[in-house]
Amino acid sequence: SDPWERIIQEQKEYPEFQRKLGIDVMWHPQNHGQYWTPVGYVCTMHDVLPLDRPDLSPNLGNSVPSEKALSDSRIFSIVGADSVIVPTNFSKNTLLKYVRLDPDKIHVINTGIDHGIFNVNLSESVALTRKRFGLHEKYILTVGSFAPHKNLPTLVKAFHESRLFRKGYQLVLVGPMDGVVYTNCADDIKNLIKQLDITDYVKLISTIEINDLVDIY
Repeated sequence: SDPWERIIQEQKEYPEFQRKLGIDVMWHPQNHGQYWTPVGYVCTMHDVLPLDRPDLSPNLGNSVPSEKALSDSRIFSIVGADSVIVPTNFSKNTLLKYVRLDPDKIHVINTGIDHGIFNVNLSESVALTRKRFGLHEKYILTVGSFAPHKNLPTLVKAFHESRLFRKGYQLVLVGPMDGVVYTNCADDIKNLIKQLDITDYVKLISTIEINDLVDIY
């Protein structure tokens, strides 16, 4: 389906629902927010990549049809906001670089962690999970998508040059590998690992269940 059809429909329906509900403030906890609102509006902008590197964005599986459209969608979502929440100072500075915004409206709130889920756990399940995924006792862990801007090949090269594998360390990369770009990046990393002859010391794991991820952490 046409992604713009869905976006336009949402933009038409949001104000209507907000009036009916009689709410005072609307918060959009996602990158794609609201272009116009009859109430107070707060937008969370997790991803500024479409502004800083629009050439990469459409290739990552976004449903917006072009680089400019995706960038404009981000801009439209924040220019009318009363407040914008971003996870890092880099994100804030990027927004200010490309969009005319009052800096005082942009609030940096670092990504949180649920300590009820992610906690120190040395139970038997940790050992079983590590064994199931073939992890060494000592390893360096990175979690995120296998996307070009993550620069994972450089991480692999740095691990190789550090020679930490000679001290028993393993490099573990966890993240989604589906989709053309993610798959291509993962394949490039696998080929690099073979070229560097460190296959036994680098582990690639696709998206996993949260409990397994907790154990690996």
